[in-house]
Amino acid sequence: MPGVNIRTTPGTSVVTSDNQGKYELLYIDPGDYTLTAEKPGYQTVIRNLAIIAGQTTVADLVMSPDI
Repeated sequence: MPGVNIRTTPGTSVVTSDNQGKYELLYIDPGDYTLTAEKPGYQTVIRNLAIIAGQTTVADLVMSPDI
């Protein structure tokens, strides 16, 4: 989904998904993070992630319309 704000904490890195709904968080130190995806009109999605040095982590998020 395009235009989703993706935020990680701690550290508070923020990116916005592109027109294909893809996003990339670069240069995040290894450790445990909370990923929050927000877009007006949709329910916020929160997911815990463990980032491991030298590995790629994929987080496919599904957002439901806010009713």
